[in-house]
Amino acid sequence: MGRRLLLFLIALSPLVVWGQSISGRWAGEISLVPSTGLNYMTFELSYSFLEDWKITSTSDFLGSDGWVWQEFKVGGEFSFIDFELLSLFGPVGPAFLYTQLTFSFSIAALDVTVYSAYVGPDIPGVYFSGGPSGGAVTVISTEVDDVALEIEAGFGAQLTGLTITYIGVGTFTKSYPVDPFPGGLEFTYFKLTANDIPFLCCGLTLDVAFSFTKLKGFEYVKFVLKDLFNLCCDISLDVTLAFYTTAKEVSLKPHWGGIEGCVTVYGDLQFTHSIVEGWELYGFKIFCQLEECYGIEFLTAFNVAAVEGIIGDVFEGDEFEYVKLTACGPACCDGTWDLAITVFFQDLSGPLFGVSRFVIDVSVPLMENLTITTSFEIAIPGGPSLDLGWEFSF
Repeated sequence: MGRRLLLFLIALSPLVVWGQSISGRWAGEISLVPSTGLNYMTFELSYSFLEDWKITSTSDFLGSDGWVWQEFKVGGEFSFIDFELLSLFGPVGPAFLYTQLTFSFSIAALDVTVYSAYVGPDIPGVYFSGGPSGGAVTVISTEVDDVALEIEAGFGAQLTGLTITYIGVGTFTKSYPVDPFPGGLEFTYFKLTANDIPFLCCGLTLDVAFSFTKLKGFEYVKFVLKDLFNLCCDISLDVTLAFYTTAKEVSLKPHWGGIEGCVTVYGDLQFTHSIVEGWELYGFKIFCQLEECYGIEFLTAFNVAAVEGIIGDVFEGDEFEYVKLTACGPACCDGTWDLAITVFFQDLSGPLFGVSRFVIDVSVPLMENLTITTSFEIAIPGGPSLDLGWEFSF
């Protein structure tokens, strides 16, 4: 017995010595109403060594599916190069899913970042990612006469984001910035971005972004005119025109003293034999920021599927519209509490002017390293639900 205790103390001693370099985070959420259960839990443990290097392990437990994701990451600085390597595994498989290697450095007036990624093969019935495949992306940025220039080139990969899907009792996804394509390290796409270009006169500036791919040709072009209408009384207006292969977007962002608003229009130009014949309106969003902590947002979708294809999943069932109020204020330990109240609407002929859901999200820091969140929802006619979450760091 004494020998076993001695061996245990010897094994524990490195952790005692290294204790000052160990940090972590524990976060999760449980459902309280209408039934109790675990929604998700994340445990992250990091160990710092050699001054600028860190190893991190992140484990994700999701609902009744249990341990779905396991990620390892190591990063640091070697000479003048910043280095990061991450790998994702699926314990349920078990399976290797994804790895990404990133180098970044500066030379002369150029900032260079090189991404390399490989995605593993699909695991039938469990994990799906479209692999196996691998590739790389190089990003070079600089500044010429106060104009920020950036060149992005892909070789078998693209910085559009990769989504890995797990299908079990529930369906969960994990996203990473580099999406490799089958076919190896062949040239895939090119993107050029120029920001803050002096335009015409009166302090106007222009941002331009252009992208094309080897396979599809033109991908998108985006123009952003800043302070297009600089009127009296501290009123100005920014205009964004974005043309994609499947959708077009026009955004108007007015500025008026301490009040800011943003109008975004979602839609698509309709062509017949390369001739513009009309505009199909998918929906629009209006956002007004009042002071620092208060805001109101309206979103209406005439074509829900098309709008969600641009901004992501927002609605449930027959919903097509929401109104959101946001607020915040001072809380414990120099933190802030955050509140969001969202009202969703469906068919206006329904009860309560077509209201389908009330959702109240609250985040309150109780200590410097502990934050509690609650999400209370009333669905009509589904009834109430209540989730309680936490995030504790050490």
